[in-house]
Amino acid sequence: MLKSNVAWSTNEDSYIQGKETAAKAVVDLVETKVAFLYTSVDSDVAKVLEGAKSELGTAPIIGCTSSAGIITPDGFVTGEKGFTGILALRRSRFKSRSCRS
Repeated sequence: MLKSNVAWSTNEDSYIQGKETAAKAVVDLVETKVAFLYTSVDSDVAKVLEGAKSELGTAPIIGCTSSAGIITPDGFVTGEKGFTGILALRRSRFKSRSCRS
């Protein structure tokens, strides 16, 4: 069975954005298989990733930046000091691999 969670943060501190978003996204996901992370061009991407990795462990992260915002179940999210959103997925037979050229 596929299970997913969506979470976001507009905290002004980029590390906290990543950490609290990831912590909310993995609630009830015993083993997160992959996380899709979207963050603002106004956020410090390295700090967002550092915070997210502290909660996601070894789950692969696929991500990009946005200059406008993200669409969530609660509507459009943006912030003057940045924003971060994560879609986390878990499935008992889900496999993810990295491709490198």
